[in-house]
Amino acid sequence: LLLNFTQLLKTKTTEIVRMPQNIEIKARIPDQNTFETMKAYLTKKTETAGKVLIQRDTFFKTPKARLKLREEQLDSPVSTLIYYERTDQPGPKQSDFHTTSVPDPEGMKVVLTNTLGLRGEVCKERLLFMVGQTRVHLDTVDGLGIYMELEVIVKANQSKEEGVAIAEALMAELKIEKAWL
Repeated sequence: LLLNFTQLLKTKTTEIVRMPQNIEIKARIPDQNTFETMKAYLTKKTETAGKVLIQRDTFFKTPKARLKLREEQLDSPVSTLIYYERTDQPGPKQSDFHTTSVPDPEGMKVVLTNTLGLRGEVCKERLLFMVGQTRVHLDTVDGLGIYMELEVIVKANQSKEEGVAIAEALMAELKIEKAWL
């Protein structure tokens, strides 16, 4: 039995596992009128009013990549620890990530703050729409303003370039200006 476990462990740890990927864009929306225009367009396009999410993201200092604890207020509280690697550049960019559910977010926050240090906290109301394989977020962020984010969920059989093309097409459709990125 010990030999089988050791063989299984060796097999699992030597496999190359592809991290899930998104192609993302983030844009600061210049005014409430533009925000409402996007919201109306997405409501019509998706034939839904979108899903309202109340989120608090706590960011931790890390020597590499980014790490945040996301707490959501829905029918029942859900918390997720999210590790992601993404470049700081305007326009579509690849984001490689891992997530895990966190049953005790307050305890996790204490452990990570004491271990890594606290980088900051962001609270927002997010309106989520699904357009094909893309999550479209319209965010009202406490103390920072209004934002829009696209997350193209890259499928296993798709290239980064295909994800970028989907993001750019949706950016054009939503009339997102490069100056907003």
